[in-house]
Amino acid sequence: MNTRILLTIGLLSILSVFCYGQSGFPYQAVLRDDIGSTINNREISIRFSIYQGDEASPVYQEEHETTTSASGQFAVEIGSGQSLLGDFQSIDWSHPSTSIQVEVNQGSGYTLMGRQELLSVPYAQYADLSGGLQNFTEGGKNYQLTVDDLGNLQVVEIPEGYTKLVFQDEFNGTGLPDESKWGYEVGYLRNHEMQYYTEKRVENVFQKDGVLHIRCINEDTIKNEQGEILNENITDGKKYYITSGSITTEGKHDWTYCRVEARLKVPLGSGTWSAIWMMPSENTYGYWPRSGEIDIMEYIGNTADKYNCATHFYSGDKGSNKSVENVEDWHIIAFEWHEDRMEWYIDGRMYYRTLNPKTNWGDWPFDQPFYLILNFAFGGGWGGQDGFDVGILPTDYQVDYVRIFQ
Repeated sequence: MNTRILLTIGLLSILSVFCYGQSGFPYQAVLRDDIGSTINNREISIRFSIYQGDEASPVYQEEHETTTSASGQFAVEIGSGQSLLGDFQSIDWSHPSTSIQVEVNQGSGYTLMGRQELLSVPYAQYADLSGGLQNFTEGGKNYQLTVDDLGNLQVVEIPEGYTKLVFQDEFNGTGLPDESKWGYEVGYLRNHEMQYYTEKRVENVFQKDGVLHIRCINEDTIKNEQGEILNENITDGKKYYITSGSITTEGKHDWTYCRVEARLKVPLGSGTWSAIWMMPSENTYGYWPRSGEIDIMEYIGNTADKYNCATHFYSGDKGSNKSVENVEDWHIIAFEWHEDRMEWYIDGRMYYRTLNPKTNWGDWPFDQPFYLILNFAFGGGWGGQDGFDVGILPTDYQVDYVRIFQ
């Protein structure tokens, strides 16, 4: 019967190899057969091979003899086994690509169990040692170690003034984004825009290679179950069939006072209108704009190199824009929301601040939970004010990650 291995790794111990160059680090695992039953009280040999880069041969290899427990578990320390090749102390842990290959021998020869990047755990459910999150300090900076649903370890620096990462999506999956985090806006919604927002349609919203893509498409008609056309828009007397996506944390996650950070790449071209923004979970002070709106970043393809930010509320609007070099490249957008102020950043530099006037709710309705929206519009009152070019479609709004700190 075939066997497979499920890994449970001491997360901070792995990290400490990189940070401190320790003599070894703990490795824990559960041995199971191909139907998932644990293999208990079995003498086994474990062989670890450490590879770096694209080299065909390992830089280090060692072997351990051990016995699984009554529940199929075993624990060894990588670095303290019988060395078969190389010197553990000479391994360059700063190498950008280091992987570990695991082989198990139950008496009839070694069987390959897998090869993984060192900062990766193939089965996240077995790596959840403390709620999936661990904090540590190194070099005077605070970090948080997280495990995503695919088992990838992510070391995130906690910005100064914050203590924890409360929401994160690295978009490391495939297909639609995580439905426990994101829902969808659907239909023609606002601003006389030309796109129809679809729901759970992978043509418009999908993850690939660690990036979220929101794709705007000029396409044929799409219809509902009754055969009714959903995506027909008439602009300047002409019919268009444009679809796109808008995802939101509404009803799933919201926050009051936080830092929102995203690494993103905006789509260029006449008519494009990509954004990351926030809306109130409840209309505490009345309908829009009384209860507020926070525009973290809006990019209009017709405005060349300018990112825009704004707040909207009962007694007025406040906002600014910032020219960005190489606007077509990846940039890190951050927004910090405090009780007495709001601040906007591009690539680590603050470019706008607005203060709480501390007068009445009409001047500052930003003391309640808001949820997050990522959307890609086309045309409409702002996106199309200087014209539009459907010839640029399809094109994508790309987001590498979204992180929220408190």
